[in-house]
Amino acid sequence: MAYKPPRTLAESEELLRGHAKSEATNDAWRSFGGLLVFILALAGIGLVTFMSVSVTLVAWIVGIVGVAYATGAIASAGRK
Repeated sequence: MAYKPPRTLAESEELLRGHAKSEATNDAWRSFGGLLVFILALAGIGLVTFMSVSVTLVAWIVGIVGVAYATGAIASAGRK
């Protein structure tokens, strides 16, 4: 193992500044990732809500149309 002299104060400060920059960058990416997860969660909740409401709405429409058709079919059956 080769002897390494101790770092100078300037070298140590430069390393610390570089570490602080990389930590700030990592923190920014982590917060962006958290924001992205939050947005995706909101989109998922919105999609589930939309599907629940639209499926229910479609079921109501199909039910109403079915009842109207059945009423018409029953009413016209007596005329034949």
